[in-house]
Amino acid sequence: MKKYFLSISLLGLLLASSCSNTENTSTDETNTAEETSGINNDLKDSLSYALGFLLTKDLGKPNFDTIYPTEFIQAMEDYFNESSRMDMESSGKMLQTAVASNGIDPSQLNDLSYAFGTYMANYAVGGQDADDINSVELIESLKDALIKKQSNYTEEQAMAVFERYMAAKDEEMKAVASLEGEANVKAGEQFLAKNATKDGVTVTPSGLQYEVLNASTGAKPASPSTKVKVHYTGTLLNGEVFDSSVERGQPAEFALNQVIKGWTEGVMLMEEGSKYKFYIPGDLAYGANPRPGGPIGPNATLIFEVELLEILE
Repeated sequence: MKKYFLSISLLGLLLASSCSNTENTSTDETNTAEETSGINNDLKDSLSYALGFLLTKDLGKPNFDTIYPTEFIQAMEDYFNESSRMDMESSGKMLQTAVASNGIDPSQLNDLSYAFGTYMANYAVGGQDADDINSVELIESLKDALIKKQSNYTEEQAMAVFERYMAAKDEEMKAVASLEGEANVKAGEQFLAKNATKDGVTVTPSGLQYEVLNASTGAKPASPSTKVKVHYTGTLLNGEVFDSSVERGQPAEFALNQVIKGWTEGVMLMEEGSKYKFYIPGDLAYGANPRPGGPIGPNATLIFEVELLEILE
């Protein structure tokens, strides 16, 4: 089974690498991205058929002499129809026991085959790509490969479908990110324009905004290479906290040239012992390419409360 799971894990990694979290994207934005990227029903059907074919490679080997195709396919159909007679926990335990066993009781092969099908159905569509899987095509592929012994694809053709799909998903991500980035730029500009009129808010030539929450007479960092110790809390414009050393109870230490531009500029304005609030435009934060799948969207304006605890060197 190790050989089989290795090949399926590779497929999972390939799929996962092409996806991002787009939960905050509007329906119109998603549709526009889909039209741009070419993720259509034909490609989804081809992907599903290719996945079904690849799931059959070395099925059950080397730990099992055989897996009963009819039980395996039935388990997958039941899973998709939400009528499975075996849940993931029980199927997983059965498979683990079988792998650890010195020999497989032939009377268990029906249940073992069903458990295997349940597990693989969950694996195939259990991630964020579930909407891109057509279960009817996947089952048809399994029947062609395991029952008819004649698939529409070779392994090379199946992998070519995955490559085409990943390229299309990449284009989809770029289109969605572009739309989200434009929306974030507009939201940031509106927020910063209004925020700049508030008492106590200072705007620097770069566009960074700040206000002094607690003043101090301590020294300021001498250069961008200065290392500092700080406590901070970062929030999005909607008030969501995305990072906080305060909540972790552990101050952060870093050189000022190792962080985003807004931080480098802002903390150099601070006196040791002071606390500032920074309003950082997207181009001074993480720009159009924040960490994929993270809470910060492209071109997002960020808010930080920062306390300069100590200038280290």
